[in-house]
Amino acid sequence: MKEINEFEYIPISKLLEILTALDIPFLLKEKGIPINSNHIESASIDNGKINSRELILNSVITLIIFESDNKLIKDKVRNARHDIYNLINTSLLGFDYIKSKFSLKNDIHRCEVIEKNLNSVTRLLETVFDESNQKPKEQFLLNKVLLDLARIFSTAISKDKNFVYSISDQEFYLSGIREDIFNSVLNLLINADEATSENGAIKLSFEVDEHAKIIVEDNGSGISIENQQKVFERGFSTKNKKHESGIGLFNVKKIIEEHGGKINLDSKENNYTKFDITFTQNVIRANQTGAKTILFADDDEMLLELIYDLLSSYDFKIITVKNGNELISKFNNEIDLIIADRNMPNLDGISAVKEIRKMNNKVPVIISTGLTKDESDIDSLKNYNNIHFIDKPYNFEKLLNLINSII
Repeated sequence: MKEINEFEYIPISKLLEILTALDIPFLLKEKGIPINSNHIESASIDNGKINSRELILNSVITLIIFESDNKLIKDKVRNARHDIYNLINTSLLGFDYIKSKFSLKNDIHRCEVIEKNLNSVTRLLETVFDESNQKPKEQFLLNKVLLDLARIFSTAISKDKNFVYSISDQEFYLSGIREDIFNSVLNLLINADEATSENGAIKLSFEVDEHAKIIVEDNGSGISIENQQKVFERGFSTKNKKHESGIGLFNVKKIIEEHGGKINLDSKENNYTKFDITFTQNVIRANQTGAKTILFADDDEMLLELIYDLLSSYDFKIITVKNGNELISKFNNEIDLIIADRNMPNLDGISAVKEIRKMNNKVPVIISTGLTKDESDIDSLKNYNNIHFIDKPYNFEKLLNLINSII
């Protein structure tokens, strides 16, 4: 079976090139043995004393990324973060709109490949740049996560095996961490692949009625009654291996429960194994929109155009402006929501919002914020009501969720 990892669409060599270009220390290990490093000291700092993040690229290769202790390197990386994110996320924002304009499958497929490449780079950068170990929670469409996973897995599994999937198109949203759900179901699929012999059958299905149900089943070796009582215990495995091939069923169960779900096992030794995952709560749907008017301010013309097209496709009326002065001049009491970039020429978004609050103290406002050490301007808004914040560069799904929760 081919390698399956969070960065499926980027070769390991390319990951190392990115880290080397940013001068970020890393250590690459194969079966626990160091095989590559971009800093001489990286091989000796793998001792837990320096902050690090470990990425399991496949069953034998592990990449450890270290926090540099060089202030110049740290500053260079932090300064690069905003520009890199803007370039990638501005490109990503337009893909849904671009794909809607194509009718040929080949054109749509090319867009999807580029989109997945950019998403993979974004996940790598989030791992490198994130200064906390807490992953941000968001609302995400469970159908899309499973469909992406099924397509990736179908290209990676051996052609001798029969992998089929059936994903309902009825929307079901979860609130939590997308990558954790992706990796949990991936772990079940990897286990199914390892449990089946040549010509074995694996099925992934997703059904939505009153609840949402994910089913992973195979006709492989099955699990004994004795082991069925232990499979979700920490550290338990029926595999005789020197290295792990996934996150483990203990962690799968923990992640599912953290997202408000339940997982059940049904298996018969030498016959079949079936995992059922059930989620009962469909959170606020991100496509519930209305004919509301949004005044959107940003000095990035390409971003203005993309956001205009995307939000217009959800039946919002969009008015775009390029700076704080235009924001003030275009505002009227028919505006249902203001979205303003924190940093704009002539007059910044926060100063403009303060002026608008003198005219209307009720209109909801979303301030988009980038990376900065000075938070004093944000603190100055604490006494104003109905002010919301979102990180920039934008994640369109997060932005749409926030909009729908406000108006």
